[in-house]
Amino acid sequence: NQRLGGVTLLATWDGGESRATTASNGMVFIDVPEAASVEITPDDPSYTRNEPYFIRVATEREHTIEVFRKADIDVSVRDAEGPVADARVALSQDGIEAVSGRTDADGQFRSGTIAQGRYTVTVVKAGYYRTTQDIIVAGSPEETVQIERGRVDYDVVVEDPHFDPAEPVSDATVSI
Repeated sequence: NQRLGGVTLLATWDGGESRATTASNGMVFIDVPEAASVEITPDDPSYTRNEPYFIRVATEREHTIEVFRKADIDVSVRDAEGPVADARVALSQDGIEAVSGRTDADGQFRSGTIAQGRYTVTVVKAGYYRTTQDIIVAGSPEETVQIERGRVDYDVVVEDPHFDPAEPVSDATVSI
């Protein structure tokens, strides 16, 4: 991890905010009320975080806040016939969703600003199989995700657990 100088951070807390820029040693001093809950985000043209850095109770003297170079990605979702509109696209890092949305009429999803790095892109749409693939986002890449039409059949058995052993319930209605 490299300490970065010249990165502007915005600290907000109930009733206040402060903006400061890191020195060449990567350090910045931001005076906040004692015991305040503080949210820190980069307010910088080059760096970002996918989520704010939270300080639950401001009592410690130092915190290390990781920031990442800004990036964005255009994801094109297609099937065998062409672009797929209204598919849900989610980009996740380490199992945490960073951004999600739906494809437009041309099958395009634009992430907006996210941190550079490795992501898992997941595409879901009714009538298609869920598709996931790992990608690296750096700069402003374009990625095409090919999805396949299909369905998954489920057998559902409804049982009443008040009996021992549980007994099937006939004529039950199940909504999924």
